[in-house]
Amino acid sequence: MKAQARILLATLILTICLPAAAQEREAAEPWLFVGPRAGVTWALTSASRFDQELQEQYPGERSYFPLYSQLGFSLAQHVRLHPSGSRLMIQEGALLSGLDQNYALPALNLLVGVHFAPGVEASLGPELTFPPSGGVQAALVYAVGWRFSLKAASVPVLLVLSPLPEDRLARLTLLSGIDFELLPKIQRKKTPFNY
Repeated sequence: MKAQARILLATLILTICLPAAAQEREAAEPWLFVGPRAGVTWALTSASRFDQELQEQYPGERSYFPLYSQLGFSLAQHVRLHPSGSRLMIQEGALLSGLDQNYALPALNLLVGVHFAPGVEASLGPELTFPPSGGVQAALVYAVGWRFSLKAASVPVLLVLSPLPEDRLARLTLLSGIDFELLPKIQRKKTPFNY
C-alpha cells in the first residue's frame, strides 16, 4: 500500500512539474517586427495616361512608365489568436514610389489582418499618399501573401492591390522585405493552476 502511494505521489509531482519546466524552456514568441521593404508597382492603365498624370505633377522632358519601384520600411505587431499559431497583425508602413524614374511619391499605410499558421496572411487598411501638388489622397489597399520564417527574422512576399476611384490610377504591387524580431512576447509562467 505504501509503495502504491509513493508511485501515485511521484506521478502527481511529475505531472505538475514537467509541463511547467518544458514551458519555461520554450523560447518566448516574438511580437514586434521591423524591417525594410522593396518592390515593384504596376499602375493598371495605359502608358500614355500614366505619363500624362505624372507630367502634371512632375513636369519635365522625360516620359514616365507605369512600372516603378517602391522602397520603404514597416513596423508590425503580432498577437496570437489561436494555439495553432494564427495571429492578428497590425502593420504600419512608409514607402517612397518612383525613385527609379526620378520622382518620389511618399505614402503611409496602416494594415490590419490575419497571419495563418502555414504562412498565409491577408490584410487591408487605409493608405495615404502625398502628391507634390499638395493635399492628401486616401485609398483602401488589400494585401495577400506568404511569410517565410527564418531563425530570427521572417520574409514576407505580398501582393498588394490598391483599387482607387475612376479618376485615379489603380495599382498592383509585388512587395517583399525582411522583418527582424525586436521584442519577445512576455509569457506568464504556466502551471497546472493558471492555464
